[in-house]
Amino acid sequence: MPLLYSAYNYIFYAKTPNSVKFYKILACARFISQCLKSPHPISPSLLFLLKLVNATTETIVEKKTITEKNNTYAKIVTNNSDGSTSEIRGYFRPGYTFFFNFTVTKAVNYKNAAKYKGYKAILDSFKTTYNAKDTKLKDISTVKDGYRLFDGTLNGYTFIVPIDWELVEDAGVSFLKGKRSLELWINSKSDGDTLEEWAGRNEADFYDYFSEDYAQTVNSVKGTTGNAPSLTKSYEYSYGNSETWVQTNIYIIKGKYKYQFQYTYFKDKTAAESQAILNKIMKSVNLDAVKTEKAFGYVEEISGPAAKPAAVTVQNSTYKYELDIPVDWIIDEVSTEESIRYQFDGGQFSIFSDSNPDLEGAINSTKESFVIQNEIAEESDETFFDVPVKKFVVQGSTLVHGITGKIAYQSTFLIFVKNDVRYIIIIYIEDWHSTDAVIDEINNTFNSFLFTE
Repeated sequence: MPLLYSAYNYIFYAKTPNSVKFYKILACARFISQCLKSPHPISPSLLFLLKLVNATTETIVEKKTITEKNNTYAKIVTNNSDGSTSEIRGYFRPGYTFFFNFTVTKAVNYKNAAKYKGYKAILDSFKTTYNAKDTKLKDISTVKDGYRLFDGTLNGYTFIVPIDWELVEDAGVSFLKGKRSLELWINSKSDGDTLEEWAGRNEADFYDYFSEDYAQTVNSVKGTTGNAPSLTKSYEYSYGNSETWVQTNIYIIKGKYKYQFQYTYFKDKTAAESQAILNKIMKSVNLDAVKTEKAFGYVEEISGPAAKPAAVTVQNSTYKYELDIPVDWIIDEVSTEESIRYQFDGGQFSIFSDSNPDLEGAINSTKESFVIQNEIAEESDETFFDVPVKKFVVQGSTLVHGITGKIAYQSTFLIFVKNDVRYIIIIYIEDWHSTDAVIDEINNTFNSFLFTE
């Protein structure tokens, strides 16, 4: 029986004497097929050849366009690094392009003329159209009404997502499309843990990350998801600009495991549509705790105190100091011994050092370089590390990559000389991220500063 992928409007089947031979062929090959909607009719198969060549990193051993029985397609054959051989074809019909990858796991089988005759029968059966009234066609598409099934059956879950959502590679179960994203995490359930306690820990983490001046809880609803009790909590947050985001967490406990879906979207004129998408996805969720238990071991939840990052001691042997840096801070790739910058979400911790002991010069140059464009909210003389320290606090607004409009920030400058070395420490933090937890982390880092000579 031919196999029909109705969502993409094409079919392929095996024109072989019997189905047994068809399944034998399938046993030694892998299929990959992709349909892309194009805004323009695609002409000449030369374009396909270019696309196919650009899409492969393997060794190309054959490359041509072919016309057979009024059907024109582009074809390349590659010898692959794992010992397999792939035949990749490109087809088109007005408005659509199709890429079809047929891989034979053993190259010697692809080169066998008798076996290739069977492979070619399968490849040639591919059609870019089909007769929707043909009841002999078996529809094996997982796409219905613009949604496709994401099948995690082996791990104990299935649910649907819009067909144009992309699964983010190397990010677990994570989908992204424009300003909408969906993630799924699975953790083991601790004895006595409840939906309310679990959600409460995560909410505390949320407000450790977002200042309450920039975020709010908008609802908390109990329900049932995947035939198990669930709790849905939604938040709105912004970065101090005109944009508002909505984050919804759906907490589910079933058997020995906890399933958390997190859905984030931009609150604009499409917000109602975004919420409708989430509602449809969650209604489709199916959970099998027995299969999850077979697939997973013990997965510790990282939230609450356990989520606080540890610190590692770093040393600067040239300028004779060390300090404890949280492990989730990232050192800027252009940092040097003289200029070290650690970046974290919504902030930076920078240390500038040189062998010029001129404190007044450093104060004046700092004002000229960093402060003159902004408002000095505070200026004072302090004592740290048993030496006089000049302190400036500067407030302003700035553009940040990935965020529309300017957002407010505060920078603290600490300038001092110790052991004939001049230091300038700059602590930059954006207002939306200026929470007690973040300030404590920054203070702990500063207070760990130790001179090694």
